[in-house]
Parts: sequence; C-alpha cells; structure tokens
Amino acid sequence: MTELKVLVLICVSMVLQGQLSLQETDNTFGLFRQKEYYFSSSFKSFELIRILAMETKRLANFLVVLLSFLIIGLIKTQKEDVNTFGIFREKSYYFGNTFKLNWHKAVEYCRTRGMFLVSINNGEELDGVVEYIEKSGFTKTHDNLQMWTSANDLGEEGQFFLSSTGQRMTFDRWTKNEPNNAKHDTCTFEHCVVLEHYLPFGLNYTFDDRPCNVDYFFMCESLYD
Repeated sequence: MTELKVLVLICVSMVLQGQLSLQETDNTFGLFRQKEYYFSSSFKSFELIRILAMETKRLANFLVVLLSFLIIGLIKTQKEDVNTFGIFREKSYYFGNTFKLNWHKAVEYCRTRGMFLVSINNGEELDGVVEYIEKSGFTKTHDNLQMWTSANDLGEEGQFFLSSTGQRMTFDRWTKNEPNNAKHDTCTFEHCVVLEHYLPFGLNYTFDDRPCNVDYFFMCESLYD
C-alpha cells in the first residue's frame, strides 16, 4: 500500500507539472505574438521540440519509477513465498521419550529448549510427527504411546485451543467417544490432549483428553527463522 500511495503522488505531481508547462508555453507564445521576428516560425519550432523533449524525459522518468516499484514488489512477494514455505518445511522436533512430565511441566521444559509443546492441527502436521516417532524406533520397543500435545480446553470446557500457536483446534481426529472430560476425583477433570497410539485397541495416532497433572511422554517443536 505504501508503494501505491507514492505512485499516486508521483502521478499527481506529473499532472501538475504538465499543466504548469502548458501555461508557460502559452505565455511564451503570447509574447512571441506581440513582437516581430524575422525567424519567428523557426524559433517556435525549436521551442516546440524543446517542450516535447522535456515531456518525453518526464515520461521516461515516470516509467523508470513505475518499473522500479513493480520490480521491488515482485522481489518482495517472491521472498515472502520462499520464507513461508521454508519455515513450514523446516520444522524440527524433540521427542521426550526417555522420561515423563505432566502437561504444565512439559510446556515449561520445551520453552527451556527454545521450543514449544507440539501442535497438530492438520493431516500434514500429523504425518510429520508420526514419521519422527517411527524413525526414533519408539514403537518397536513400546506397545503403546500417550504423548502430550499443546491442545487443551483449560480456558473454557469443550473449546480446545493450541497453546503453542493460539489457534483453535480444528483437526478432528479424536479417539471414539472422546473428548469426554472424564472426572477422576472430586476436583480432577480432563483438560489436556494427548496423541495416543495403541493398535490392539484401534488407536492409530488419535487424540484423547487426559488430566493435565498426569505424567506422559511429550514432544517439542520449533520453526527455523
């Protein structure tokens, strides 16, 4: 928008300059008409050529400025596209599979590493997480997995958000009959979301709400600048 405003100002300035130029030409022409010169026709031809040359130069400068704005805008757009794609594709993970933490401590631990508790809000993000887990060899040595994600409804029951990104959780991959906010004692309910995997029960990387104070494995993620 800033480039467009500058461009409009340049156009207005050129129009005003053109009007002044025409007025000056008219006055000059009037003066010539009030005097007698032997080579008057030749002089007027020279003056007309001079005016045309000035207007041509002004138009050329305008085209150069316009082309510069177009080139700058194109380069800026290309850089933004490349950076956006690069950040998305270069996500890195830390899989805390050697010790367990409750949800709040998992959030803090990820932040101490300059990372965030993992957010999964579409199939592509899930594929990246699953691929990382599978490559770690975890599923070859463990029968099941419950792993904290950043999703929770601590702010309002039933309204799940991703604490790491602030986005509403819209990826519908819940385990059957979940989330159910099950009550575990007089004051403990299920408000934090795990990604769970246990094929004998048909749990193939699905979501389940669990009590936030229970210790589970977890995963951190970061985006490169």
